[in-house]
Amino acid sequence: MGRNTLYIISLIISFVFLCSSCCSIVQGRTQQVGISSSPSDVEAGVDGLRVITPGTLSLDRNKSYTVKIEKEGYEPGGATISRHLSGWLCGNILFGGLIGLAVDFATGAAYKLKPENVNVTLQKKEE
Repeated sequence: MGRNTLYIISLIISFVFLCSSCCSIVQGRTQQVGISSSPSDVEAGVDGLRVITPGTLSLDRNKSYTVKIEKEGYEPGGATISRHLSGWLCGNILFGGLIGLAVDFATGAAYKLKPENVNVTLQKKEE
C-alpha cells in the first residue's frame, strides 16, 4: 500500500470513530444551565464557578452539582443539578455500537443535566 492509501484509510477510520459517538456530536461534553434566584442579582457558586443571578454556567455533563446561593440578610439557599442518561444513547445502539458508547461515556456526553434551569428563592432571616 502506498502512503496516500494509508492516509485515506486513517482519515476514514477517524471519521467513522468520531461519527459513531452520537451524544458527543449532538449535545457535546458541556451543557448550559440557567441559574436564577429571588431576589436576583445574587452571587451563586457551583464547584468554584461563580455567576450573578440570573445567569448561565457551562457545566460538564459527567457529574452532578450543588448550587449554593447566599445573600446578606437571607438564609442560604441551594439546589442540586443531577446527571441522567441522555436519550441520544439510543443513536449509539443503532449507529455507533460499542465505540460510540465508549466515547460518549468517556467524554461525559452520555449524560444530560437536570434541571436545565435552577431557580432558588431565598428566605429573609428573622430578626
